[in-house]
Amino acid sequence: MNTKEIRGRIIFNITEKNMYLISDSYIKNNIGFKNERLIKHLSESENFCFFLDRNRSLFTDERVPHYWTLNTDGKWLWSADLDYYTINYGLKWPLEFLEYLEKNNCNRTTISDEEYKEIGEFLEEIRFDYGEDIGVVKHKI
Repeated sequence: MNTKEIRGRIIFNITEKNMYLISDSYIKNNIGFKNERLIKHLSESENFCFFLDRNRSLFTDERVPHYWTLNTDGKWLWSADLDYYTINYGLKWPLEFLEYLEKNNCNRTTISDEEYKEIGEFLEEIRFDYGEDIGVVKHKI
């Protein structure tokens, strides 16, 4: 198997196959950008897959979803703990995601069975290795 190593959290455009990697240091340095439309959108997302463990917040001792837990709106997939940092601290999201929200009026879509299969196969090839040394990176998968 050809394994891709992913260090940190992800925000993944399912259609375009663009992936953003989000590290602890990115979160710590990119807060204070409250966006009510984004918060509403995240709160209406659904769980794509979940990891039973939880992490501690980067800012408090509060327990938050593990970054391997993934949420989706049907077109994007992201690490679930990013919801917590966005709602509570105003985490700055990639411009591509914010433009998508604006153009699509925050509408959710359904992931097809074929897309679930494709995403599942992609995720099986990823080895998540969490680290602090990566900021936001955009690349084609």
